[in-house]
Amino acid sequence: MSSTRLAGRRLAHWLLLSGLCTLAVIRYNQLFHIQQEVPIHVAEALDRCHSLTTIPGPPADFHTRSASDRFEPGTKPTVIVPVFVVHVGNMY
Repeated sequence: MSSTRLAGRRLAHWLLLSGLCTLAVIRYNQLFHIQQEVPIHVAEALDRCHSLTTIPGPPADFHTRSASDRFEPGTKPTVIVPVFVVHVGNMY
């Protein structure tokens, strides 16, 4: 046999062997791949993680409101006045 024919056969054998090994690895992963179940609360946990990076502030529609979202019909209006509280402590 000539050396080119022998080299061609070796290449063909090497390609066939590598192809079979690749298929064997793919099939192994398909058969023995363990699927991890996603916890039920994963969406809630992801939303909570996302909320940690948001900047605190009023909601987007805050300035377009005509009434407070805490308003309860039938209650008297209350004026809240800022107060400065001084705590002296135990004087005696």
